[in-house]
Amino acid sequence: MPCTYAGSNGGPEIPVVAGRFPKPWLELPRDAVEHVARQVQVAARELAQYAFTSRTTKRHRTEIRDLTGWHECTGTDLVKLTSWLADEIWHNERRAEAVRAEPLRHLREKRIEPTTADQISTVVRPALHQAEDHAIGEVADWLARAQRCTWRLDTLHHPRQPTRPRPDPGPSPPPALTYMPTAPLTGALRTRPAK
Repeated sequence: MPCTYAGSNGGPEIPVVAGRFPKPWLELPRDAVEHVARQVQVAARELAQYAFTSRTTKRHRTEIRDLTGWHECTGTDLVKLTSWLADEIWHNERRAEAVRAEPLRHLREKRIEPTTADQISTVVRPALHQAEDHAIGEVADWLARAQRCTWRLDTLHHPRQPTRPRPDPGPSPPPALTYMPTAPLTGALRTRPAK
């Protein structure tokens, strides 16, 4: 079938250009479709018949990955990506939107197929937290090495209250209890009879 031939032969250019395999055929760039169609001498519209979810397609993708050196993103790759991103951004950036492009660029450099947007979010959030913790630790270490710095910071945070003479409260209020027995009471509570 010509569309299978076109799909298997056109595949090697796709990961290199887009960084990942397209899911539906509509994700294919028009230029890439026309280029592959010319190479294998079939009509460009026949590529729409290529089954992107079949076992043959999966085999084609495996062969293309072996040929080009790309591989699918694994859980280990995501963990490594998170720690790499935290090390890369800890001193530069704190906004998730600005950081999102970095993991994709790094994955392409390492020839790893980029993951979904949700997985990129699960990489960016912990990386930002790790970067923030790293920056706080770095500042705390620097402050601890500075002479008397922690004492000065504590003084800023908890200033001493100046000692002022307390105002005279006036006469003391009458005591609430006027009678306090000296011997322990036994049984029920006994009160002094009113006079």
